[in-house]
Amino acid sequence: GNPFDRDTFQGPRISENQFNSVMNYIDIDKNECATCYLGGNKVGDMGYFIESTIFTDLHIVYDNRCHTGYAYIVKEEIFGPVVAISKFNDADNVIAQANDITYGLAAAVHTSNITHAITISNALEAGSVLIINMHL
Repeated sequence: GNPFDRDTFQGPRISENQFNSVMNYIDIDKNECATCYLGGNKVGDMGYFIESTIFTDLHIVYDNRCHTGYAYIVKEEIFGPVVAISKFNDADNVIAQANDITYGLAAAVHTSNITHAITISNALEAGSVLIINMHL
């Protein structure tokens, strides 16, 4: 939206190149590596606006092919309005997957078990880890 409007929640990408880069990652994962649960499209016909996007059912990408695990949006920092949500049953496995990523500006742990959240967050190699303790 208009950057001068107080009600604007999200602005455009900074350039056409950045817009194209983000949309490329979204398109690859929509078509090959994950389920686009919400968003993932350009907004309007002017500017470089992208809908807030949520991906689920992620797949691992090795040698430009998708396998069960994580998608490009997880392996790369795309700097767009995109989040990848992944469920897990094995804490050691999810920690290993998270720490296998080259980057890692931020991570989030959503759980109703604060002890479990602290254990996992302490093991994650990320710039910052957000714990959301909810009664899920």
